[in-house]
Amino acid sequence: ENTTMASTSKKSLLPVVRFVGTPAEIGYQHGSRLRGRVRSTWHFYRGIFAAIGADERKLRGFAAEARAAIEAFDPRYTEELDAIARGAELEPWEITCLNARTEILVALRGRRPTTADAAEKKEEEASPITISTECTSLADREVGVLAQNWDWDEFLEEQLVIAEIVKTTDSTSLVTVTEPGMLAKTGLSSAGVGTALNVLGLQPEKMGVPVHVLLRAALDASSFDDAVRKLVGAPRGTSSHIYLCSSKQEAAMVEFAGDVVEVIPQTDRVGVHTNHYVGLNGGLSRDPVLGFPDDGADTCSRGRFVRATDLVRGLFGERATVDATVDATVAAFRRILADREGTWPICREWRAKDPATGDALSSALGRLGTVCTVVLDLGAGRLLASPGHPLDHPVGEPFREVRLPSSSSGPKAPPMSLAETAS
Repeated sequence: ENTTMASTSKKSLLPVVRFVGTPAEIGYQHGSRLRGRVRSTWHFYRGIFAAIGADERKLRGFAAEARAAIEAFDPRYTEELDAIARGAELEPWEITCLNARTEILVALRGRRPTTADAAEKKEEEASPITISTECTSLADREVGVLAQNWDWDEFLEEQLVIAEIVKTTDSTSLVTVTEPGMLAKTGLSSAGVGTALNVLGLQPEKMGVPVHVLLRAALDASSFDDAVRKLVGAPRGTSSHIYLCSSKQEAAMVEFAGDVVEVIPQTDRVGVHTNHYVGLNGGLSRDPVLGFPDDGADTCSRGRFVRATDLVRGLFGERATVDATVDATVAAFRRILADREGTWPICREWRAKDPATGDALSSALGRLGTVCTVVLDLGAGRLLASPGHPLDHPVGEPFREVRLPSSSSGPKAPPMSLAETAS
């Protein structure tokens, strides 16, 4: 049965949809109710993959590797992915590739650790993937607030949804802003755990569990420590940072570099992460392209990191103007993530890539900018999300507020949801 939800127009609030049941039931509801969006999102990425050299044979190979890693990690996720495919009337390998799109892009466009001569190169030349996947993440460990901007292609602004997932197998729930067809992205769980994501530019030697599956695993965890264990124990082969924060004054940056993972506990009240390595024993953090050496050239990731860190110090430092309350931190994080100052603004207006560069990835993309802003209040189980640049909304409050559904919630979407034709 196809449940319908009316589509959201640009600059309207993000639509909400609820999935309830077993992994297979959740997956089928996801695929069927969001069929149009899932298929549109897949065709968007398949076009990008084709532009940078991945035909169907290569994509099926990536899917087989990813599926093997997911199956070894937790077969419930392959069950849910297969059900999404059935509901969306796509093949399982297509939905697997959609969930592994970060790993595929980095495999085709990422970088291996480099030498100091790359420091002279601009980011567009040295690491094409990172400039297209900009995100700025913030965590206030003391009050349990996690937030981020997600920057990517303008097309996806109209595809995003807020998914409420209620699992009847263990009576737990989660809420996540995600691309249709993907298991999770930025979200929070009934265990009080929140996730944010920054893609990094290292090219792994092999395919492991895709980061969007790892994000879901963290949100399915029973606690912060369980989330860390799941991430550290998963078959490795991704290049990303997952920011974990909880409602119990816990926060950590989990950086993946192929078959290496490092958990960096957050000791300061507020932390910042963008799209370069800050840990991994200092090796990659000093890489002239993938890290932030003392003499590193100015790049988008470094510029946003410096600007966000300066704003954090001003608001939360020795002369702090932000009280140690959830509401104060939410307001401060929204202010930081809406910042437009400098060469590399934290919140980006839409801008086209320069076609004169001749880069295949650039040619396949539309305008790039801030697709959405998400703030998570972990103690209250509250997610706030705004599509596009929150200051560009013509009227009213741009952020939709969604609370965790109870484990007894029924299968219907909440009243605030809009209808989207599934066909």
